[in-house]
Amino acid sequence: MIIYGPFKLSRHPMYLGMTAILPGEAILLGSLTAFIAPLGFFLVMQAVFIPLEERSMSQTFGEEYTLYRKKARMWF
Repeated sequence: MIIYGPFKLSRHPMYLGMTAILPGEAILLGSLTAFIAPLGFFLVMQAVFIPLEERSMSQTFGEEYTLYRKKARMWF
């Protein structure tokens, strides 16, 4: 399990990066409706994908992952 670099700060740095990029793209598009995508992405990640990944990681790494979860935040 990797616990350095961006994974030291966030358990899901890739999702965090994508969530940060989407509002920038909405600004570049210059449309208020484009801001729905970042919100939708965040909600889907939070409700669907992250729980699946967290469960899988807990099953795979057990106590080691539980300790990691205490050290690194989910998002940032």
